[in-house]
Amino acid sequence: MQLSEFEPMSKTEENFLNEKGISRIEPFNRVFMEKNDYIIKTADSMDELIKTFKVRYQVYGEFYAEKPAVPLDIDEFDKFADHIIVLHKPTGDVLGTYRVLCSDNVDSFYTEREFNLDKFKKTAGRITEMGRATVTPNSRSGVVINLLWRGIGDYIKKVQADHLIGCATFWTEDKTIPLKAWHYFKKVDVLLDVETKPLTDNLVEGWDHMINEQAPTEEELLEVKKNLPPLVKSYIKAGAQFGFEPAKDRKLSAYDFFAACKLTNLSDNLVKKYL
Repeated sequence: MQLSEFEPMSKTEENFLNEKGISRIEPFNRVFMEKNDYIIKTADSMDELIKTFKVRYQVYGEFYAEKPAVPLDIDEFDKFADHIIVLHKPTGDVLGTYRVLCSDNVDSFYTEREFNLDKFKKTAGRITEMGRATVTPNSRSGVVINLLWRGIGDYIKKVQADHLIGCATFWTEDKTIPLKAWHYFKKVDVLLDVETKPLTDNLVEGWDHMINEQAPTEEELLEVKKNLPPLVKSYIKAGAQFGFEPAKDRKLSAYDFFAACKLTNLSDNLVKKYL
C-alpha cells in the first residue's frame, strides 16, 4: 500500500491517538533540511504523525502477536519521542522514519523493555535512542536510509549526545540465527564489555549452553556476514557494539541485540558524511 492510498484521519484514528497520549506535535528538537525531491525533518503536524505511524504499521504490524484496534504502530514511548521522517516533496508521502528518544526527555527507553541497562547508563552520559526504523518497500534503494542518517546526524549534534543506542533486530523465530550472528560479533570484536542482560521474560532459553556448542566455520561466518540484516550491517559500519546476550521480543516474534555506539567511536566515514 502506498501512502497516497491512505485516507484522511478518521474519528477512530483520532480517538486511538488520544488513548495513546499522542497530542504533542511540537518536536523537542527540530530538524529540517532539503535534498532534491526530499525533505528530512522532525514530524511537526498530526497529519505527518499519522502517516508515520501508518508507515510503521506496514512493517511492524505483521509481527504483532495481538493486532491493535487501528492499523497504527504506536506504543507508550511515542508521546515522548521525536520522529525523524523523509518526505517526498511531489507527493507528500512519508518514505521513511526513525523514532528518537533523548535522555533529556525520558527516564527509560524502549530497549529497557527487554534489557537491564542500569550498568550501561551509569557511565553513558547523554543517550539518544534510535528505534522503529522504517523505509517503505518501494524506497529501499539506500537513498532514503541515507537521508534518515543525515537527519539523525543533525539531531545528535543538536542534543550533544554521548551515545546512540537501539535494538538490532532479527525477524525470525529461529534462535540459531541470532546465535550465528553472536559468533560473528565475537569474531569481529564488537561485543560490549558492560553487562546489558535481558530481562527475565526476554531470556533466550538455553543461551549459555548454545554459545558453548561448536562455533560456525570460517566459511559459515562469511555467509552469516552476508545475510546480516541491512541495519545491523549499518550499525557495525558506524562503529556500534552489541550486548553479549540477545533478548526474545515476544510481542513482535523476533530476537534483539542491544546496540550502542559511543559518539567518539563513530567511524571516520560516517562523521565526514553525516556530521
